[in-house]
Amino acid sequence: MTALEAGGSIRRDERAGGGTIGDSGIVGSLAMTETADVVVIGGGCNGASIAFHLVARGAGRVVLLEKGALASGPTGRSTAIVRQHYSNEVTARMALESLRVYADFANQFYMRPETGDLCLVGSIDPGDAAHRAEPDGYDTGVDLDTITDFGARASRRFPILERGFSRGGWAGIYDVTPDWHPVIDRIEAVPGLVVVAGTSGHGFKLCPAVGALVTRLIVDERRPEALEFFRADRFATGRLIRGKYAYSIVG
Repeated sequence: MTALEAGGSIRRDERAGGGTIGDSGIVGSLAMTETADVVVIGGGCNGASIAFHLVARGAGRVVLLEKGALASGPTGRSTAIVRQHYSNEVTARMALESLRVYADFANQFYMRPETGDLCLVGSIDPGDAAHRAEPDGYDTGVDLDTITDFGARASRRFPILERGFSRGGWAGIYDVTPDWHPVIDRIEAVPGLVVVAGTSGHGFKLCPAVGALVTRLIVDERRPEALEFFRADRFATGRLIRGKYAYSIVG
């Protein structure tokens, strides 16, 4: 997900009950404004959060671009876990700040209740880090062996789930960096370009804080102290972020 300083406005179409309309009033992607103060590229949780905070700060004409549907990538397949434990202070503070917006592990998997009688179960197995996926063509399904395995793990924690049954499942991807923490920074080689990428499984829980921080970076034209942690040049300078856990999705 990238944000490019460069307008137009996006607002909800109350007449249609959803979607967006631009300045021309035409619903959806049929019309595009030609100028913008800020263009946000990528309609996942971070892109949406950045656009929201930019509008709230009065950053001018803001356009959010997405090649598919909003939340059609990893965001839409996230189980939306909002945990608070991290082994570094910066990420922990961002998670806490994001929790205030949402107001709402063990055994290498996690669980959370879903609407109705559902319980979502997902993996934090370190072995998953070895798997590679093509972002635009990976298998979004879950095979029977995986469903059976997670069902057994969930039942060990909550025995009543032995009486449950599977409603199926889906697979998303982690966009990871070498140290499993995001890049949130200006790219000096491309004036006006701000990149938010490689959230490495932390994206949903951190995106409210990410949106606010990136808006400050763009509008105030100076890097918030917290973003020093996520500089793009840390890989070249050897200042990688190191947590206490080998599998850095845990933090």
